[in-house]
Amino acid sequence: MIQAVRVGNSTLYFNNSPSHITGEYYIYCCKLILQSMSSWEKPLNVVVGPYNVSIEGDAPLVRIDIQPEHTLVKQGGRSVDEVIVGSVKVIDNPDENYLVRVANFDYFNSLHNTLEYSLPNIVNLKLSGIGKFDDYIKKAIHIAPILYDSFNFDQREDGRVISMFTSNASPRRDKFLECGEVENVQNVYSLNDLKNLYRETRVMVNVHQTDHHHTFEELRVLPALCNGVLIVSEDVPLKEHIPYSDHIIWCPYHCLDSKVKEVKSNYREYHRKVFNEKLKNKLLTMVEKNKKNILKIGMN
Repeated sequence: MIQAVRVGNSTLYFNNSPSHITGEYYIYCCKLILQSMSSWEKPLNVVVGPYNVSIEGDAPLVRIDIQPEHTLVKQGGRSVDEVIVGSVKVIDNPDENYLVRVANFDYFNSLHNTLEYSLPNIVNLKLSGIGKFDDYIKKAIHIAPILYDSFNFDQREDGRVISMFTSNASPRRDKFLECGEVENVQNVYSLNDLKNLYRETRVMVNVHQTDHHHTFEELRVLPALCNGVLIVSEDVPLKEHIPYSDHIIWCPYHCLDSKVKEVKSNYREYHRKVFNEKLKNKLLTMVEKNKKNILKIGMN
């Protein structure tokens, strides 16, 4: 259902019951926009998503949306409408470069702004040097998925080791789960339900759905990290552009099983290394950057 919220002379139109998979990130972005609207220099009507709404008044219409897909895709990956080779080397094959992909590009490029959860997604486009993406890059706004107002880094006296893979077919994820070390949890999406899950979880394991799509799955990972869950993740390209990458336990796909066992056996040591003031300060800086970046919408 489309809801209209007015702040000052501007109005935000958004779906208050968005898709469950990216819904909490969508709502988080809408809340950031609402908080920023009082500082806008001119009135605007902002629509978040591909919705037709009846606009009242003469304020300009601004259309934005979230872009939830990977731009770092190996050759042969699905949903590649146009093969555009970028400049970033494939993480497990330095003789090959990743493609540069924006799924549904014409739609997103038609918007005034696109909200990107992944900084490496944007960096991949910039490093490509391909003119097709120039306008898109200028309009892209990075909003890190820090969905909670506070952080909980407490150690768990006991806890689960989980993954949160969707039901979409993924032979490589299925093969990993055969190791028996990890419990795959599905259909948990609300902030409250996720927080309850995090409270009883020590470790989350992140595995790419395919061997071709390699953008770091921050929508799944970062909220868990903010709630004290150790993250063991398959390695990713451009991780130097992830502000908290030093607080993720990275390893290649073929080593995930053994790395999970190691982290389980040395939980307290890993927890001490990951969760500290350094991480807290990085996350707080990201929160402030989100607030600053969202102000760009008011400049349309």
